[in-house]
Amino acid sequence: PADAIALFEQIHNSFELSEIDSPLSPIITKCLKKSPQDRYQKVEELLGELETVYAAISGEEYRLQSAEEMNAAEETNYAASYMLLGQHEDALVHIDRAIEIAPSLTIAVNNKAAILAGLGRLQKAHEIWSSLTVSDPDLGRPFYNLGNLAMGKRDAEGAISNFKKAIDREPDYVPALVNLAIVYQNTGQVDNALAAYDDALSISPNDANIVYNKGFILYELKKYPESLKLFKKAIELDPSYLSALNYAGLCQKELG
Repeated sequence: PADAIALFEQIHNSFELSEIDSPLSPIITKCLKKSPQDRYQKVEELLGELETVYAAISGEEYRLQSAEEMNAAEETNYAASYMLLGQHEDALVHIDRAIEIAPSLTIAVNNKAAILAGLGRLQKAHEIWSSLTVSDPDLGRPFYNLGNLAMGKRDAEGAISNFKKAIDREPDYVPALVNLAIVYQNTGQVDNALAAYDDALSISPNDANIVYNKGFILYELKKYPESLKLFKKAIELDPSYLSALNYAGLCQKELG
């Protein structure tokens, strides 16, 4: 036991925290400094730096939520949890409570439409999302959801238009980029699909599905060395990715 304690102290005193690719990295590093005097001495100091990071990312100053907003956010989280469980009726109860508490909470209104869509009430969902594009024209998610509805109806032109609008408002929203790429892919617009996948990978380079999808397009173009490289990367990211394993084998067959 004494040796174990000595070893622990040695590791504690010598271990250096790895850098993480996050704007929070300097704050985390300072919080975990070996010497207490090198850490934040007051919670106000930590709060000030967190607010600075928030402002840099969001483009607006941090504002404390009111009790009503916090309660509404809690109800929204409950609704999201029920949605994940497939219990849409229960989700609807909580999202309605959130909207009742804070009618201007746009994310709750957007999520209500998603719940209604899950219940098969697509027309009502469409009405809500369409209304949000007017009342909150800078919000990307309603356009994304309208794109998904259009995609389900095989309305490629409508889907592309709405996904583009979503991306214009939220350039780093990967699901919109991926679905835009899929519509391009399904309509034979290969160059546009590859460009959309590249944009998605620039934001989320370790998403095995996106890597695979781009590899599949290259495979269909008979660019076997390039597609094999992507299939191998997808397998590295997810060793149980059966389709990637299958197409990696087909690439190798084509390459002899």
